[in-house]
Amino acid sequence: AAKEIQLVHQVYSEAQQYGEFLSNGKPTNFSVPKQPGTVISGLRLGDRVLVRRTDFKKTSEPVEIVIDDKRIKVENVPGHCQIILVR
Repeated sequence: AAKEIQLVHQVYSEAQQYGEFLSNGKPTNFSVPKQPGTVISGLRLGDRVLVRRTDFKKTSEPVEIVIDDKRIKVENVPGHCQIILVR
């Protein structure tokens, strides 16, 4: 049980770097492809968006999403979230 608690603590600690987004951010992207591909999820807080990109097909190309009529490029950074400015 101690190992599991240590792992939960590690995940919780890492998530806290995004605590403001997790507590106050508004979901921004709801599209899911019909075929396996790239899924982008995001939380917007002011002029910043916390995004997580998950690729279900092998690709390294940037993907564009639209937020408030602005095109945002999301780079392929496996296993990491990104904070992108919306301007």
